[in-house]
Formats: sequence, structure tokens, C-alpha cells
Amino acid sequence: MTIDETRRLHLVRDLLEMRSPLKSVIRELSAITWDYDGEGVDLTRGNLASVLQRYLRGEVCEADIELWANQVEGRDDVQLDTRSKPMIEEVLYELANPFLTQRLDHIRAQQLLSRLAHSE
Repeated sequence: MTIDETRRLHLVRDLLEMRSPLKSVIRELSAITWDYDGEGVDLTRGNLASVLQRYLRGEVCEADIELWANQVEGRDDVQLDTRSKPMIEEVLYELANPFLTQRLDHIRAQQLLSRLAHSE
């Protein structure tokens, strides 16, 4: 793996786990080509649950969640956990498109967390 690939995957992990300031990670990722052929980073139900829990604790707002989901959705370097792929796709789509689906609020975040926790 090249230094550039290692850097990319580190940034993608930062994005998925919201380990660093979101806008900073997005800015760094935007300097890297969008297309990617290598092994990606898995997006799991746990990643989605973590982001929703941070929202419920007031650490991030609805706009942050929408921005995060839009940055994650459709990336070549993000792989959806195969065991939960349909559900992850649905939740991610909803979070990325609140005007087309359902606006995120505390009740909806709790519902999504419950769904993530109780499905296989």
C-alpha cells in the first residue's frame, strides 16, 4: 500500500468515526481523487449508531449529520458491511436526504438507533 493510499484510508476512517473535525477531514479528502480501486474502509451499523448517539448528546447537529452522510454516501473507498448492507444503505440515505425522507430529530434518531441495534 502506498503512502497516499494509507493517508486516504486514515482520512476515511476519521470521516466514518468522526474522530477529527468534520470540515477539516472533508477538506483533506477533497484534495484526493474521488476514484479508488483498492480495499475500502467498512461502514458498519456501529459507525451509524455512534454518529446518532453523538447527535443525541448534542455533540453534532442535524446539519453535521446530513453533511457527514453526504460525504460518506457513494464513496469508492467506503465499503458497506455486507451483513447489514441494505439497512446501512437505507439509514445513510435517510440521513443524507432529510428533505426527501424524514427530518432528523431526537425521536427519529432513537428510532434509527433501535433499528440498528435490533436487526441482523
